[in-house]
Amino acid sequence: MCGKKRGQTTLDFAVGMSTFLLVFAFVLTFIPGMIQPFSASDQEATVVADRVADQLSQGLLGDPGTPYILNGTCTADFFDDAAECSFSGNNVSERVGLSRYGEGKPYRSQINVSVEGNLSDSDGSAVLCRDDTNETIVERDNGSCDEGDPADVVLQDGATLPENRSSVVVARRAVSIDSRDATLLVRVW
Repeated sequence: MCGKKRGQTTLDFAVGMSTFLLVFAFVLTFIPGMIQPFSASDQEATVVADRVADQLSQGLLGDPGTPYILNGTCTADFFDDAAECSFSGNNVSERVGLSRYGEGKPYRSQINVSVEGNLSDSDGSAVLCRDDTNETIVERDNGSCDEGDPADVVLQDGATLPENRSSVVVARRAVSIDSRDATLLVRVW
């Protein structure tokens, strides 16, 4: 061979590939975190669901001095769109204080709130209903709840759940309403 021609050695290749892999790993690790404030994530929905569930179960639907014990009348008024007790607004999103993208624009998050329980000792739980005339809690599906009767209030309100429920975040709180055990469910997407 003429002259001093030198080819790539194993050491050159190892240093080059190591540098490339380190830069590639850095980009994969830090770039998503840098753009996250500008993209939507489930983290916001989790915070909203937990905040709303705490707000409802620890005071808005009852007495803050006795958290997780819901006042039957205030709870029925909340789901019946009545502006009584300690809340106001035309819909669930307004009553729990969700923010909008701007005046007259849609809410940042969709929400569905329900009170569910198993009062009949059957499998699973059902949405509950409150009969304001008798001041009793019954399961919505048992026939005692007449949704056409203004005295019967179904304890569920909010947006219709989406078909793809993988993006729905659920916050649960164990509560008592009219001396009955129930679960307050707040679904946000």
